Amino acid sequence: MSIAAHHQEAVNSARNLTSRRRHIVCVTFALALIAPFSWAQITKPDFDTLQSRATAERESGQTTEALRDYRAALALHPDWAEGWGYAGAMEYEASQYSEAVADFHKLLALNPQNGTGWALLGLSQFALQQYDAAQRSLAKAQALGTGDPDTARVALYHLAILQNRSGEFGQAFATLAAAFGQSQLPAMAETALGLSVLRVPLLPDAVDPSKDGLVQAAGHAAAQLLQPGGGQSLDLFQHLTAQYPAVPYLHSAYAMTLAANGKLKEAMQQEAMEASLSPKSAIPLIQRSSFALRLGEKQAALKDAQRAVALEPNLLAAHIALAAAYQAAGDLARARTERQTAKELPVRTPIREERMLTLYRNPNLARNAASAGNAGNPAALHALAQQAATAHARGDDAAAIRFYEQGLAQDPDWQAGLWNLSMLDYTNGRFAQAIPLLKKWLARSPNEGTAWAVLGLSEFATGDYANALAHLEQGQQLGLHGNAQAVQEARYHLAILLNRDGHFEKAKSLLETVDRTDTLQREIEIALGLSLLRIAKLPGDLTPAQTALAQQAGVASKLVQDSKFDEAFQQFQKLIQQYPDQPFLHYAYGMELESLSRYAEATAQLQTSAKLAPGSELPRVELARVALNQHNAQAALAPAQQAIALAPNSAAARYIFGRTLLALSQVQPAVEELQKASRLQPDSPEIHFSLAQAYAKAGDAQRAAQERAAFLALKGAAPQTP
Repeated sequence: MSIAAHHQEAVNSARNLTSRRRHIVCVTFALALIAPFSWAQITKPDFDTLQSRATAERESGQTTEALRDYRAALALHPDWAEGWGYAGAMEYEASQYSEAVADFHKLLALNPQNGTGWALLGLSQFALQQYDAAQRSLAKAQALGTGDPDTARVALYHLAILQNRSGEFGQAFATLAAAFGQSQLPAMAETALGLSVLRVPLLPDAVDPSKDGLVQAAGHAAAQLLQPGGGQSLDLFQHLTAQYPAVPYLHSAYAMTLAANGKLKEAMQQEAMEASLSPKSAIPLIQRSSFALRLGEKQAALKDAQRAVALEPNLLAAHIALAAAYQAAGDLARARTERQTAKELPVRTPIREERMLTLYRNPNLARNAASAGNAGNPAALHALAQQAATAHARGDDAAAIRFYEQGLAQDPDWQAGLWNLSMLDYTNGRFAQAIPLLKKWLARSPNEGTAWAVLGLSEFATGDYANALAHLEQGQQLGLHGNAQAVQEARYHLAILLNRDGHFEKAKSLLETVDRTDTLQREIEIALGLSLLRIAKLPGDLTPAQTALAQQAGVASKLVQDSKFDEAFQQFQKLIQQYPDQPFLHYAYGMELESLSRYAEATAQLQTSAKLAPGSELPRVELARVALNQHNAQAALAPAQQAIALAPNSAAARYIFGRTLLALSQVQPAVEELQKASRLQPDSPEIHFSLAQAYAKAGDAQRAAQERAAFLALKGAAPQTP
């Protein structure tokens, strides 16, 4: 994805992160600016008219006219800070970044303490690829703070990815944690976290697409560390290190997660593996020294810290580690010397390893830049394209492929040739050949969703499921075009990969948008069945018996989707008789019974599901919900508590427990639980509604009003029921 496109995607994503509708950036200036003079000092007769007219035009969306009048007013009063702020904000919104930079500089000369001005200056500089200046401006904004939380998140996200680019990985992680806290992170933030923990000094759009799956997975694991109790980070990092045993710094990230969970011996082992993978890096040695001290292994800590200083003598963290090791060993004089050395070193020492650039940088970006202006003979390329088209029309794709290969030998960056050859390779099952062509084409055309989808489908065919998922999702987000069957194929494959990764509800929602064509009907039924049964496998990995079960479950799911409840219930009953030990058959049936207020039958099915799935919070959440629907909060308490114990980081569990406590008049504990639920799932209108009720009962009218506003803002935007 291009810098500009990635920047815009980040802006759009961050605008949707909070539960309130986004304030227009300009409004922030009305609150944040401190005018350096009194309005009474304005004596120019035309200024009031210009200012009033510009305000009305800005508020009605007439940007061109508003900017014209702001400039006229500023010509009369160039010390009008608020005017520079409004003008810059409108230029930023209109992607007029050079003009915005100039206006924000004038604003900040008048009012250097304006955090919002620094934030929008930095974002404008980022869009112009003035990265060093952007990082300085955004860091200033972080120090001063901004009045608008949405602007703050956008600014902090961009600061974090610039800190990654500079090699300040610890700072980037902390910045992302400050921006997103304990809420569920969007994909862009998880990518940035992945680059932080893997210590990749690149912006997200500069990363080789073949590494997208790894980076996203590492970021998702790291994001769990921001949740209370660390979420599933241990299991996720354990899986990743097994899947990618030779990836630098992955073992180190796993070690930090183990240490955070008190597993210091295991953390030491992971750092030993990291040290063998990164023999020139002080990072694993510093961390291992810290773990050794906590274990009381003073000599081991001293040895690792000494090696770290020898490797990187100008690294502050290394000298701090050595000072701590000397202190623990009783060598106070050397500890003082190391602390003094540390004081003389810079607080931040960026680390940009060339090997990490080589491993992760998209080679096509550099290749495209180097070959710009060196295109082949256009006439010759056109002739080859015509020959290829003729060969393809007569069914001779082998000849068509040869013609395109000849053209690409003359001009390796021939975009039409890259695209057409990749499509020929894909349609002829030459997936391994299509992948590098698509990556190179996408380096110059990163906003074409169809190309990302074809890349993902090609990767799926070669078994590269992590990257296939990342790229099919990217294609879906950017928009899929082409013939209907190809679009359905892409969505279907994305859905089954979501199932494989355990995102069952997301997969089910996507499958419900796939047309039930004759060619895909059976496949969709099986995939829907896997979602319903919560089986994290691809259809091709099922046994014949599992396939039969999944297809029948999928039929039940489709009947529910079509509101054919009588037939669906008959199908569920038939399946339960045939497969009585499938816990989520009972769960799905119970959910549908609950939706029709058949509470006694729903409770029986959900209780059976809970017995068959002792480690799942889902049936317990629904048992509590059914009890609350029957106004029996006391009956809801036990399953709600069990759900929390099983899944403390589940928004649904926190929400239902909070509702139960509220129904039992335990108002303050209910507020705390619902606050946790809101942090975990900030886009749920139901959580905001219940939180508003809790605040009202607690006598906090202001917060109750804020939560009601959040509920009203979200209720029309595809709510995600917890």
